Amino acid sequence: MFLTAADALVVDPQFCVGVEDAVAGVEAIKAAGMFAVYISLQENLSIADMNLNHTAELNYSELNQQFAAIKNRVS
Repeated sequence: MFLTAADALVVDPQFCVGVEDAVAGVEAIKAAGMFAVYISLQENLSIADMNLNHTAELNYSELNQQFAAIKNRVS
């Protein structure tokens, strides 16, 4: 599903951000090679690149900063 979305948008998956509230969803995002944001009030997920309690906490500046930090470590 995530790769299909990236393909439909004609965007390389490494430049995509996926937001999920399920562990299986985060696993799928990571398997697609994307930056994963996990939304959960109950736990943090170590495989996620970013953990938030609620989607209202999504902040472009923070997301961009963490996304860039991950990409800089990889390159």
